[in-house]
Amino acid sequence: MDRMKHMLSGGFWKAADTDEWVCAGPNVLAVLKNMPIIQRHLGWVPPRSLIPVAFGNGVTARSGDFCHQRSWIFARDDKDTVVVGRVREVLMPESCPEGVPSGLITLKQFVVLEVLHPDFGMPVLQKSVDPNLHTVLILATAVMFRFSAAHDCYES
Repeated sequence: MDRMKHMLSGGFWKAADTDEWVCAGPNVLAVLKNMPIIQRHLGWVPPRSLIPVAFGNGVTARSGDFCHQRSWIFARDDKDTVVVGRVREVLMPESCPEGVPSGLITLKQFVVLEVLHPDFGMPVLQKSVDPNLHTVLILATAVMFRFSAAHDCYES
């Protein structure tokens, strides 16, 4: 299989009868370029084109709230789990081909503790102890709503 890949991709080999270095002709080389079934069979795929992105000003949540960088939000991740955090970046594709998400959000993730704050009776947010959960990537369309958060001057 590797020898076939080498030949179809323009590699050289020593001819047994003349002891010269040769390569496949243009019609043989065209097989790999023009036949997707052969490409897939050999494990070769053409390079994907990258979609240029730009930093966006913000996104509109499902609730209608405008969420920008540093907004506190609730959203759903790729496993449809509710996540909470603060928007770090809004990334928007410069053009939006069919099947490409309309934008991405990098979110500094926090955990809502099960106990309420002892003085204020409000939910408490805390950074995750798991370093893999500090920043998550979510679709811009998965933002549910924006909320207000206050710093706890007593405990910090």
